[in-house]
Amino acid sequence: MPLKETLGEEGYTELLVLIQPPAGSLKAWLMGALRSWTAWFGALLVAGPEILPMLMPPFKELLTVDNYNRMIQAVGIIVILLRVKTTSSIQQKGKV
Repeated sequence: MPLKETLGEEGYTELLVLIQPPAGSLKAWLMGALRSWTAWFGALLVAGPEILPMLMPPFKELLTVDNYNRMIQAVGIIVILLRVKTTSSIQQKGKV
């Protein structure tokens, strides 16, 4: 039996209030960052320069100057779309 059914709606809500981290805490921020598509995409962009050399040999023919420019434009569009998708702060996402 799921916990929500066991505790009832009111009991389940009270439990969530007890276990969620305070809004301004580091734990809330970290938990929110783990739930954030924008943070994950940013981490991928940060790791990109380390990963790209391993992936380059099969893609050397595809990565012309024009294709590189299109790839950078696509990354920009993805960042804009992720920002539009964002409706709450990272601390709010960190709350249970």
